[in-house]
Amino acid sequence: MSGNAYAGLEVIEGKYYDSTLPLVRECGADIGARYYYNQEKRRQKGRATGPFTGNYLSAMTTATFYANANADGAHYRYGYSTLNVVWGMQRRIGRHGLFDAYAGGGIQNDYAFRYRNGHYRQGRVIDPNLEVGVKLSLVH
Repeated sequence: MSGNAYAGLEVIEGKYYDSTLPLVRECGADIGARYYYNQEKRRQKGRATGPFTGNYLSAMTTATFYANANADGAHYRYGYSTLNVVWGMQRRIGRHGLFDAYAGGGIQNDYAFRYRNGHYRQGRVIDPNLEVGVKLSLVH
């Protein structure tokens, strides 16, 4: 199992940005199940093995939220979710660090404006999703 929480910070205000928004503009979490493969082969070649080390296949889902300001103040609203299958590689950095790089694809339920039958419609749509990521993490 894997899990991660993240936040996107706005540290420099531009003149077109709303200053009533909080410092954390976007946040979210992902959870997934991983299968680390070829562990025995890595061990035979003298490479590191064990928890959090090696190449893996994963099914993961992500949910995001974003800050939105209105007359009542700033609130977090649901952004979108994804469901992806990814291939990745994870390596230890020292005793308490991890390097994780992955790529894959799946679907997302984004909010979109679509033009159909002479009218614009808005709502949730299922679209393809490509996921590429690099994470540096601290572990205990």
